[in-house]
Amino acid sequence: MVAQTERRKDFEAFREALEAHIQPVGALEAVLVDRVASCAWRLRRATHIEAELFAPVVSKDWEETEDGEDLREVKTVSTSLAHALRERRHSLETVGRYERAIETSLFRALHELQRLQAARQGAPVGVPAALDVSVAVAEPIRDET
Repeated sequence: MVAQTERRKDFEAFREALEAHIQPVGALEAVLVDRVASCAWRLRRATHIEAELFAPVVSKDWEETEDGEDLREVKTVSTSLAHALRERRHSLETVGRYERAIETSLFRALHELQRLQAARQGAPVGVPAALDVSVAVAEPIRDET
């Protein structure tokens, strides 16, 4: 869950802050808080990975003025980013799939946690909604007159 380049104490502080905010009761809610923390942490990591995919291209396009201010030529950066997108498309697609899978897991855990907490507080809670979507093309309605 915590990569070698990350500090475990940072993750633990993050998880503890979430736990203090959510205030789980019981083992199941605690498990869901751990899941939420893990997913949120991994989403942050995915954002950093995506930024790193662009860093080598963008960083070489910075220019420094006499007073030390950083400037970029918009055309140069746009061209560099377009090139980076083409060059790193597969990696970016992989990171995107990774992010979507984590988000799905995060929101499932959050929704289940909310359901458990609402039920514990006596609120009416329905079963989790499942959505089955099918697409069919209907015949056009014809005017018989």
